[in-house]
Amino acid sequence: MSVWDIGPFDNDLALDWVQDLQESNDLYYIEDTLNNVLEEGDTFIPMPFACEALAAIDVLARLQGQPGAEAVEDVDAWVEASRKKFKRRADLVEKSLKALELIVSDKSELANEWAQTDEHVAWRGMVEQLRARVAA
Repeated sequence: MSVWDIGPFDNDLALDWVQDLQESNDLYYIEDTLNNVLEEGDTFIPMPFACEALAAIDVLARLQGQPGAEAVEDVDAWVEASRKKFKRRADLVEKSLKALELIVSDKSELANEWAQTDEHVAWRGMVEQLRARVAA
């Protein structure tokens, strides 16, 4: 997997997920992505699940009117086209917050990989900002 920065869309796995998002016209794809992490919660969370969930949570935050610091053309276009037909779902916010807890835990392959880098603190900061955005 190629990673070029700490953001939710700054890796190949997230960008592949965004391509699939373009074919979705409801929140099922986002919810299914979150469920992948939550279902692994008692075991080890594979990196693809964590990367995809961070992207899904960012999309959900954007749908709720909490845009990220960086524009992501395909994501922003999907959000703009979808925003009017979706209402805030408390269950997805709750799932997002639980998924974020797992993603930063020692059960997460992604968290373990970031812990071995100089960017670990910055990555954790990005996750905390994402948590605040989706909870707002």
